[in-house]
Amino acid sequence: PLLSREQWYKLIPTYAYADDADPKKWKQTLIKEYNLNTVKDTAFKFSELKKLNSGKYLIYFQTTDSFGNSIEHAHFFDLIDSKEKKSSLPDEFTFELEKSVLNPGEKASIWIGSSRNASGWMYVECNQKPIHFQRIYTNGILNELEIPVFEDYRGGFTIHLMLTSSNRTITKKFYINVPYRNELQIQPEKIAEFYKPGDKGQWRLAVTDQDGKPVNSEVTAVLYDASLDQFATNEWSFNPEIYNASGTGILYDVNPVENSEDWTDYPQEIDVNSIDFPSLNWFDDGSALGRGYKGELRIRGVSSLSRSKGVEVSDLEEFMTVEASNKMKFVPPVLKADEQVKEESTGNKEKQEKLIQNVQTRKNFSETAFFYPHLLTDAQGKVTIDYTLPESLTRWKLMILAHTQDMKHGFLTQQIVTRKNLMLQAFFPRIVREGDELEFSSR
Repeated sequence: PLLSREQWYKLIPTYAYADDADPKKWKQTLIKEYNLNTVKDTAFKFSELKKLNSGKYLIYFQTTDSFGNSIEHAHFFDLIDSKEKKSSLPDEFTFELEKSVLNPGEKASIWIGSSRNASGWMYVECNQKPIHFQRIYTNGILNELEIPVFEDYRGGFTIHLMLTSSNRTITKKFYINVPYRNELQIQPEKIAEFYKPGDKGQWRLAVTDQDGKPVNSEVTAVLYDASLDQFATNEWSFNPEIYNASGTGILYDVNPVENSEDWTDYPQEIDVNSIDFPSLNWFDDGSALGRGYKGELRIRGVSSLSRSKGVEVSDLEEFMTVEASNKMKFVPPVLKADEQVKEESTGNKEKQEKLIQNVQTRKNFSETAFFYPHLLTDAQGKVTIDYTLPESLTRWKLMILAHTQDMKHGFLTQQIVTRKNLMLQAFFPRIVREGDELEFSSR
């Protein structure tokens, strides 16, 4: 470098030299070590936190997975003493939001500051309209900014911050979520836990507010096989709190020597070792089996065959025939006349028909029992759902969404089971031969 560290800080004291601003290069002092057992220790408590001074700290985790691979994760965090009101972090700006979800009557609290004098502004918007503007001066200390939350802020609001010092500008944006009140309550009536396959009937639902008063609302209902959640879990993707989230896209009309920046901690990447299992290449490079194979061919019961010169189909058949002849005995087929086979099949068919005359065959195995996209409640806030359950013996997931015109909403998720009063599950052998006598076990 053209300048030494001493010369740099003498000429440009407000900017970090080389990688001095990189906390990974700072001198580190061990504070405490812990041994954790994730089976017993479900939470990690850092008791020494109250004894530490303000500053930047590193927490480091190291463990070993079941394959013996080492897994490591490091995370930097800032510790700020609100009573001290002094930023001990060198050459950095501080933006800290205490709570991101608030209700009317509470206050949004933000701590901002810098290790040197800085000035800027705070701009707050709700429903894409400005609701507050304030100038900010840090004077080298931490400042707490409070914004009262009113009823009109339902749906959330956005806070924009900007600080400038020594020709350097930093911007930050926070979104505060203010949930809508009076979420709807969905009370099911006469929905049992167990049903028989193919049952028909009606379910009634009552939609009320939190005070138990009936509400006129629109309802969407679906009942489907819960086993499908093993592939992809279904949940209602319904979030009406979107009016105030994005903001108006304020343009920061500043042109400092250094562009505005916003620090972001990215998660550390974890390398996962893949495991390749052997497989049979049926067609190799597009050619037919036995023509120009390259590499290794594995067939169950046959050792590896070299294909440096190619393997012909006849060679494979010879290997497989020799190998099979050493382990299997040839049983000649029993030849019967066509008339004899026809008589036996006719007799068996008549016996089978007599056996299944009293058997009720299940036919409806639909995975979705019903889907009602648009139901309306009556004046008492009630709605009726007609259903016909499929004949599968399974567990079903009932999902219901209710909402009003002003986006008050509520959810209901419930499970039911279709089963028979008496069920017999037999265990059949996988392979049988003619003449075998079978004994079936069941439960």
